[in-house]
Amino acid sequence: MAQDRTQDRIQDPFVGDATSSPGLSDKLTENLIELASHHTLELNFQFVTVSQSWLEIKGEYKELIAIIDIWLIFDSILAKKHPQVSH
Repeated sequence: MAQDRTQDRIQDPFVGDATSSPGLSDKLTENLIELASHHTLELNFQFVTVSQSWLEIKGEYKELIAIIDIWLIFDSILAKKHPQVSH
C-alpha cells in the first residue's frame, strides 16, 4: 500500500498529508511539505501533464525528482515482470 501512496503523491503531491511519507529522509519530507504548500505550483499541476509539472520544478526539488525517477524505474520493472498487477 505504500507504493499506492507514492504513486498518488507523484500524480498529485498536493493531496493528503505530506508529513506522513514513510521512508523519506527529513530533507525529502521537508521538500515534500514545502511543495505541498506551494499554491502556484498546485494550480500548474492542474493544467499541464504530470510529467511536465515535475520537469518544470526539477531545479527546485532535485532530491524529490531523483526519488521519483527511482520509483518510476522500479514501477516500470514491476509492471514488466507482473503485467497483471494494476498500478
